[in-house]
Amino acid sequence: MKNKNTMKKIYLLSVLLLCATIFKGQTLTTNNWRISVSEGAGYLIDNRLKWGVQVNPDIHYFIHPNWGVGVKYSFFTAANSWDWQGTLETPPLPSLSSWILPYHVPLITVNTEQTSSIHYVGTSLLARFRIGDSRWTISPVLSGGSVFNKITEKTVITDIGNKVSSRSPSSFLGDGGDVRFRDLSDTDSSSDYFIPIPENQPVIRNGFGISTGIGIEYSFNKHISLGTDCGYFHSFLKKDRISRLDFSLGIKIYL
Repeated sequence: MKNKNTMKKIYLLSVLLLCATIFKGQTLTTNNWRISVSEGAGYLIDNRLKWGVQVNPDIHYFIHPNWGVGVKYSFFTAANSWDWQGTLETPPLPSLSSWILPYHVPLITVNTEQTSSIHYVGTSLLARFRIGDSRWTISPVLSGGSVFNKITEKTVITDIGNKVSSRSPSSFLGDGGDVRFRDLSDTDSSSDYFIPIPENQPVIRNGFGISTGIGIEYSFNKHISLGTDCGYFHSFLKKDRISRLDFSLGIKIYL
């Protein structure tokens, strides 16, 4: 509920700023085209991944000195890993004695690494108005479009009782191969045994997303400015939603 109220407040503020710039406010440049490329960080709300990196190119054409329409693209990626413990049950193999691979292993330690990438592209409405007679400009934006989300997970069994992996993690990071474990009390390599790890299939989701934000930029001349942006992104995916706060710094080129 709190996230929804925050989102409504941000949308309302952006709409009010857009309306205000239509009726008043001067511009430093009268060039019709604006190309922007920015990079920064994003924070996922109510998500295990939390912080990530984003890149945001966009292009707009000003049909009015104060506001324009265009296309906005955003790419965001975040990764995180965590350890968890559980039990592993597997039948004994005929070729191995039961003490090497018992039917029930009481406790295992597993490391899971998750990576999420979010692509967004949509049409947008951008406004700009100059702060007094200074070189500073404020630019709110509203956008709506398509979202593509891909989530991948890699799982590594790092410990089974007093047995540890005898292979490098890169050789069995969720690739569907086998994991070799060795009893630390036995130096004989013949006591090695394997536990298969099922392949982790990526989760791919599509949906609709909306993005809103506001930026402030300093113009060096009529063609180039440097600015910072903060915004809010929300996507409606099947059986899930993603909310994110964005912060970025980039260059704006007016043509």
